[in-house]
Amino acid sequence: MSRPRSGNHEGVPLIFDVCVSGFYMWCRNRVKYLGYIPILAPYKYDDQIITFAKMVNGIVVTTDKDFIKFERSIILRHDKYEKMYTQMVKRLHEIKVEEDKWYNGILKRFYLFSDVKLDG
Repeated sequence: MSRPRSGNHEGVPLIFDVCVSGFYMWCRNRVKYLGYIPILAPYKYDDQIITFAKMVNGIVVTTDKDFIKFERSIILRHDKYEKMYTQMVKRLHEIKVEEDKWYNGILKRFYLFSDVKLDG
């Protein structure tokens, strides 16, 4: 049986900070079924984690407020795992919508200034 995958976020790495390693263990299969790739951060320091996330084009999931400087981060409140999971999925949706708007804007500008016909 294969996993259902949909949307443009297939294969986007979710990098979980060490401070949410228990949450990572709890939700990694749920995240896989959504089409993301869960990864426990291979580094300890924030700057190294951010650099790694930029290299793999990933999203950092953490409870550390210092990650607010990184635009592709999800900062969760300490709570029950179910509530943290809901916060994470809502923020993932917001990130996806923001990126879709940006991507669609680029495509519109490309087609506006090119000789490509959309009609076929």
